[in-house]
Amino acid sequence: MRGILKSDEYFAEKLSKSDEEVAHYEELVAKVCAARGENDRGVQNGYGILASIYQNRINLIYTSGIRDDEIKETYIS
Repeated sequence: MRGILKSDEYFAEKLSKSDEEVAHYEELVAKVCAARGENDRGVQNGYGILASIYQNRINLIYTSGIRDDEIKETYIS
């Protein structure tokens, strides 16, 4: 459901924080993957965290009413 109770600034702040989380966890996953390999449990956990962040981001994008094509871009990531 599209949000009508929250301001555009609220969604902009949440999406900005989401961008920071994605960058942080992608960096961590890359470091652990380089050190321990793709099949390491820590890498797999990192991918799970990233999937959760991306899912939350898709919900934010939809609820805020931002262009639907951004949802597709986020889903592909």
